[in-house]
Amino acid sequence: MQIALHMTEVAILTDNREHLDGHVEVLPAKVAQLPQKLHESPKWKEKAIVVGVLNQYGLSLNDIETEREYRGDMNTTYYFRNKKDKNQDPKEDLNGYYLRVYSRNGKASDLVYLESRALRLLQSNGLPTPNPISNLNGDSISTFGIGNNGDSEIWLAMVTEEIVGRNPKHYDKIGKNLAEISAKIQSSLFELPTPLNKDPDYSHIKYICSSAREVMKNNSKDEIDFQLKLYIFRAISELEFLIKKYENLEVGHNLTHGFCHGDYHLLNLIETKEGDKLSVIDFDDIRWRPIAFCLGGLVWGIAKKAHYMHGPEEAKLQTKQFLKTYLKTLNKDLTTQDILSITDFAKIRQLYFLLMAYIDYIDGSDSINTLR
Repeated sequence: MQIALHMTEVAILTDNREHLDGHVEVLPAKVAQLPQKLHESPKWKEKAIVVGVLNQYGLSLNDIETEREYRGDMNTTYYFRNKKDKNQDPKEDLNGYYLRVYSRNGKASDLVYLESRALRLLQSNGLPTPNPISNLNGDSISTFGIGNNGDSEIWLAMVTEEIVGRNPKHYDKIGKNLAEISAKIQSSLFELPTPLNKDPDYSHIKYICSSAREVMKNNSKDEIDFQLKLYIFRAISELEFLIKKYENLEVGHNLTHGFCHGDYHLLNLIETKEGDKLSVIDFDDIRWRPIAFCLGGLVWGIAKKAHYMHGPEEAKLQTKQFLKTYLKTLNKDLTTQDILSITDFAKIRQLYFLLMAYIDYIDGSDSINTLR
């Protein structure tokens, strides 16, 4: 059913800023005053959040078909279809969209606006990435509040068009295409303005380390095998050592720093059914980091899959071919320091996913994938 919303005024962040961080301009925004009956539902807040976003697109719950949702540690993403698209051409399938709502206690507002700005830039450069849909005010980020009795919570949300296709199962056939596209994306991201704070952002890795330590602390030796605890403790220590090493270190002479995607893997790649086009999705982790960070993650993913499917020699061959194509497209050469950095960041990627798997195994998947 459609939920009636009563609007009042509060202060919010605006998308019209000269810098990605620094002073924030304040503008009036709308806050949904919820009917009392809605609070009786255990999911009243989630429903109110979705209604709050749809309202800024001129839509109601009656106008959409929701199919599934994905919960992350910093956002919740809803997949829906717009019934109004059907009115334009009844013979066509309904267009699919992703509504991503950012937790008020999760992702910082500057990072949400950074993601939006990056997607608009990549779209303007003709790259196969998600297209952010503007709301009725012409903004790609919708800002709204949920409140009662004068109190309000400010939330941010973004709607993007669905990229139709499927996730590739292996890197074997997409290696060259992935190298070219990821290099072009990186080249475009260099166009983003340099942040005021140039320290690389490894907060999500530090969060995983602290979460793993907390899980170890809260479980007795009877619940976790001692050898497993020792193995995880070493993994945490090594990961923290590597991150500390690169926090204030200028990496190499050619790759340096920049905004990078930060989360390349098969589930964030979409290829058409014909296999002739590859797209990159999920820029939620875009941060200012060494470019070797992205390359290390890509190399680790390609090498891991190739090693599992074909053995170590094929893993070496595929990673070598990938790097050759990537650097040629980006018009860069590797220094000795760059090679060492890529190796370190590949290790960081491996340890990061190891700790994530450990937390989910011991504490359940909801331990880090919750809308907070």
